Amino acid sequence: MKLRLFSLAATFVLCSFGAAQAAVISFNNFTYNDKPNSVTPTVTIEDTTGGVKVTVGLAPTSTFVGTLTGLFFDFSNSVSSVFFAPGSPAALAFEATSTNTNNAGNGANLNGDIDDQTAGNQSSGNFDLALRFDKLSVSPTPAMMTLLGTATASDFTRVGLRFQEVGVGGLGNGSNKIIATPGGGTTPPPPATPVPLPAGGVLLLTGLGALALRRRMRKV
Repeated sequence: MKLRLFSLAATFVLCSFGAAQAAVISFNNFTYNDKPNSVTPTVTIEDTTGGVKVTVGLAPTSTFVGTLTGLFFDFSNSVSSVFFAPGSPAALAFEATSTNTNNAGNGANLNGDIDDQTAGNQSSGNFDLALRFDKLSVSPTPAMMTLLGTATASDFTRVGLRFQEVGVGGLGNGSNKIIATPGGGTTPPPPATPVPLPAGGVLLLTGLGALALRRRMRKV
């Protein structure tokens, strides 16, 4: 009986700990089609309820700015379905979704030579998912969107970005094609932190302890 009482009390304590936060994947390894005249993006993907949160912005050191018109993703083989969440902050600029392609339409593509350092280095195959936007602003406030489905942050293996209206210090006539792979490491979930027990929980534990002590005294 004492073991049972202890197990019940322990279960109550364990259930009162906060859930661990999700991991965040940063994509910091970039390949540019025109690096000297390119924006410097930032891309993070974070696990969230029912899917992932994708955040795209520009680094504070980026001399060039532009608008995002295409966003492309590759996943591991375990991913079966991913959907753009209509309630995402970026939904107002969202236009279309396509799969197994390097071309999201209306000029939002990653076709051609993607590496200005290595001639003929293409984008290494089609992307699993492509999203097209109508000139989505990612600076100074990063754009955030939610992808629902079976993918977790660690399932994302490659991200492609198509920027248009690229210019120095302001929008211009340039365009960029950029491919990013995970870099900067994975931020693991932090240890669970204790959540203060409500008054009722404290009373329950106190009562269980008193009951166990009383039974023990009876046996002595």
